Amino acid sequence: MRGEVCVVLGNPKAVEMKLRATKRGEDLNRCFTDNDETEVKDSYEAERSKLIRPILESANVLLDIHATNLPSPAFVRIAGTGSKARETFGRIVKPYLHLPKILLLDPNHLIGMGKRSTTDEFVGANGGLGVCYETGLYDDLGPLEDVKMEIKRLLRGEVGVDLGGDEVETSADDEKREWEEFVIEEAVMWEERFEFAEGMGRANFQLVPAGTAIDERGLVKREHETFLVFPKVKELFVAGKPCVWLCRKNKRGEDKKMK
Repeated sequence: MRGEVCVVLGNPKAVEMKLRATKRGEDLNRCFTDNDETEVKDSYEAERSKLIRPILESANVLLDIHATNLPSPAFVRIAGTGSKARETFGRIVKPYLHLPKILLLDPNHLIGMGKRSTTDEFVGANGGLGVCYETGLYDDLGPLEDVKMEIKRLLRGEVGVDLGGDEVETSADDEKREWEEFVIEEAVMWEERFEFAEGMGRANFQLVPAGTAIDERGLVKREHETFLVFPKVKELFVAGKPCVWLCRKNKRGEDKKMK
């Protein structure tokens, strides 16, 4: 693969403010819908998405680098059904990543409440490969150098752009370690009286045993074990929007059923 590399800082104003968005309820990474609903929105995030869309429409591969609001292992998220995106990811991107060992699948676009809305989904809808790479907790700079080196390896190996730097040393055990796979099954919508139960909503991929409530009132519980992903901090609770997503862990070989 050879071509042009484009680096985009998604929301510079929010970065300056040290916030996810410029105002409560806005989210740049929910502005990339199929029918351009941002035409009727009046926000900084909507305007930024309009500027970024033409770049994404022509992209063959997007690696959207994120950080989480709560503690998390590094992981990769791929949305949509079918095996093409996963096959392309495994061939072009995965060989250069050594930090993440978790693949989170979102076949029904539940991050966007059932519709495409993120940058990676937008690229996928336009025929490219969109990958969301969650590198860990936003204020943990420990993985920074490793992430930078992963990007350098990818650019050198796939695009022919050499930015220099030494290779990341990986152990034999790390190379052999298989990726775990999780599938998002449900979005839990926030309502005014919702509060996480004691000990719940503290990290990504937190295990919730069968029959255990995740909220203080004991209303949100499932008969099977589940895992929490993207739990929101209180400051990001918005009425009518998800406050956490529930996912299941794929057993080895089960992912083939989703192709």
